[in-house]
Amino acid sequence: MKVNSHKRSKGFSLIEVIIALGIVALLLTGFLGVFGSAQKNIQRSLSIKEANQLKDSLETEMAVLRSGEKSYSGTDYKNHFEKAFDMVKNASDPSKAVIVYQYKALTKDTDSGDQQNDGILPPYTDANNVPGAGYITQVAVRRVGPQDTLITRELAPDAVDGTVYAVRITQLVSDPTNSSLKLGSRGKIQHIVGAALEDATDSDVFNSAVITFQAEFYRLPSNNYGYISSGIWDFEKLGNPVATINMAARR
Repeated sequence: MKVNSHKRSKGFSLIEVIIALGIVALLLTGFLGVFGSAQKNIQRSLSIKEANQLKDSLETEMAVLRSGEKSYSGTDYKNHFEKAFDMVKNASDPSKAVIVYQYKALTKDTDSGDQQNDGILPPYTDANNVPGAGYITQVAVRRVGPQDTLITRELAPDAVDGTVYAVRITQLVSDPTNSSLKLGSRGKIQHIVGAALEDATDSDVFNSAVITFQAEFYRLPSNNYGYISSGIWDFEKLGNPVATINMAARR
């Protein structure tokens, strides 16, 4: 009897390898789909948590008039409502944006003059200390232009803490035909005069006690003041807002 001396080598054929790769790819696709959904849910919950803090900070800032605060045109505000009116009217322009961020602040006010009475703590720039001992974390709501000096020092690399958000603010106006609210025109404040909507030139002539508005919070890709003041960004290029909230500023 003749015996075949050549033993068949054991291994996988090309077809078996292709089938195995297909199964692995199918399993990975399912895993990534589940993981991706979970990650989106985590991000969504964080955004909701952040949104509450962002809303409260913006609402508080619009209700406070600080010592020495200037308007976008450089004049002194007469009251907090004039400031809120100015913010709603101008904040859709990136060069006059309202920005919100956290920074490390000293535990006591060491400023002098008007800045000592403005209720704003100076930034802490020593990277070697620990929270609570040398600094506390403050949420800041600032206007690009009138508050550039504050923004520059609070966004110093050792002071800024995390993401900077830009807020696009658009008035919600009453529809004269049915009294429902709708988005107004960016860069304008309007009120009902007679049976029509008309532009309100300033807070003194605005004939309502409340300005209702929509605030859209966008994450900026950089927390560097040079980027924020550069004019190279605009709201249309920032993607979707992390939060959109209807709010109101009152006299």
